[in-house]
Amino acid sequence: MKNVLIALCWLVSLGVLSLHAESFDSADKSQAATLASPRDKAASCARDSAGMAISPAPPQRFVAINFGAPLHLAGQAPTTGNGSIMPAGLSGNPQVVAATPVLTQQPLLLNSDLINGPCCYEEGIQVLVAEESDHYVVSFDLASQQLGDSFNQFQLWLNDSAAPLLRFQSDYLVVLDDVGAIASFRDDHLLHVQLLLNVKAGQLQVSINGETLYVGERTLEQLHSLQFLMTIEGGATPEQVNPHATIAIDNIVVANATYQYANLQATLQRGSADHQRRQGAVEFVSHLKNVSAHAAEEVVLTHLLPAGTQVMAIDSDQLNCEALPDRVICRSEALAALSQANVTLQLAGDDARQPVELTVIATSRTAEVDNYDNQVKGRFGGSSSLLLVAVLLVLWMAREWYEDR
Repeated sequence: MKNVLIALCWLVSLGVLSLHAESFDSADKSQAATLASPRDKAASCARDSAGMAISPAPPQRFVAINFGAPLHLAGQAPTTGNGSIMPAGLSGNPQVVAATPVLTQQPLLLNSDLINGPCCYEEGIQVLVAEESDHYVVSFDLASQQLGDSFNQFQLWLNDSAAPLLRFQSDYLVVLDDVGAIASFRDDHLLHVQLLLNVKAGQLQVSINGETLYVGERTLEQLHSLQFLMTIEGGATPEQVNPHATIAIDNIVVANATYQYANLQATLQRGSADHQRRQGAVEFVSHLKNVSAHAAEEVVLTHLLPAGTQVMAIDSDQLNCEALPDRVICRSEALAALSQANVTLQLAGDDARQPVELTVIATSRTAEVDNYDNQVKGRFGGSSSLLLVAVLLVLWMAREWYEDR
């Protein structure tokens, strides 16, 4: 009977706390990477920034690879070729997958393929860069699963260098060649990695999710190729390697002047639960962030509303918003570099038992380096999930009562 009483208390708490339960289709992108040491960032602030100046040449993309259909098929190796929209070569047996918990638009999945042993446990792709430039910007989306304590690591190689430029290790450290750890990261979080290579001045800048982690001198030749590789750590044996550790990558872009592009990200989060319980409305906050060093002009954040939804209140710190019958549109003439705008909406539906599904889309007049994370969908409220939990709890309590007899 003690278990029955505990279950009853749990059910009561669910009834209070889950009146506006929600689920999201995207992960939080703002806290995925954190600085491991302030030394490089502090040093970069003291340097003359002229060396990282952007090329005056018109913006041009040299490589633009995503692993979506119809070029690539889920469950198969990616299509290869000499073009700028596909990898040039494969190592091991990398597979395109329909989705991962973080990268939901058909990314490429890498693990340490033990079939390749005993000398080389690795999977990866090679990307060729045919054009020459004084400046290159490399960016890609990355998310790890079970990498911690796996004896695996993900590496980014440039050209035919003797060592990888970046290593994402199983101790959750991002290690830069000849420098050391510059950041930490977590599994199941999106990392938007961006490298600015100034060939003429011999400098490198590394950023993750808009946070500049390192700026320093780096002797660079023209960028000819990239290699994205999942491999095992030195000295690891096959018995130590976790075969379930994976890296998902997508949206590989190489350009000559990415900092003349914007890079918008849209995210959603739950609003005040106290307000929802008092007012009977669903509150949520949408965030629009420009993860680049160049302003986005004529920014529009569109909230698509399901039929029967009433807008109870709108509040924004930077955007001018208006409510239309089926959407809320928020605008601004510009969103500054590495800045964020927030919109708080309170919505009510015709039927409180049905969840409110919301889609948020970010656009601007400025060209973007990628648009993977410009759209996010959220599902708020509804009582169907609570009802299902209640039914399961009743069945469980009935079984406990019968066994206690």
